[in-house]
Amino acid sequence: MMQYNTEREDIILTEYGRNIQKMIGHAKTLENKEDRNKAAAQIIEAMGILNKKILNIQDHKKILWDHLAIMANYELDVDFPYPVIAKEELNTKPEKLEYTGSEIKYKHFGRVIEKLVTQITKIEDPEIKAEAVVYVTNHMKKTYLSWNKEVVQDGVIFDSLDKLSDGELQPKKGFTLPRTHEIQSRTRRPRKKFKSNRK
Repeated sequence: MMQYNTEREDIILTEYGRNIQKMIGHAKTLENKEDRNKAAAQIIEAMGILNKKILNIQDHKKILWDHLAIMANYELDVDFPYPVIAKEELNTKPEKLEYTGSEIKYKHFGRVIEKLVTQITKIEDPEIKAEAVVYVTNHMKKTYLSWNKEVVQDGVIFDSLDKLSDGELQPKKGFTLPRTHEIQSRTRRPRKKFKSNRK
């Protein structure tokens, strides 16, 4: 008589299929432990054939025995060659990761720029510090334009730098950043030239 999948017992680990599940169910009914051990060893061998990807893992034999115990619902009394994963560990949730650091002041610049500005404020050599300010303001303008394609005035960038550095960093008088269209033209991908086959 035909049996529909909805009427069958659920497969615990689908990668091994229903036949392995049936083999485990049969092994559980064997009264002699020696017979159960032999059946378990044969089932493990079949599981390895069906799930070949697992064979590339270093502890694949232990994992297979763990899977056997799980599919048997921990009801198969055999001599497991490895300590089997505890049932309680199967449903444990990973520990919640705590977010580090404070809130980003300017999301369009990102945390990297904030850290970079902090490091520049610690530079003692005035010449190196001035060069670093040129670098970071250029990068800030590029980053700003990646978020907002509109024209951005240098004053906006310099004002942001002033606030991020708590007033410690300012560009030299008369310093100007590259114009918006110059930055955008550098970042645009060059169009591929169409080659005609006509002679």
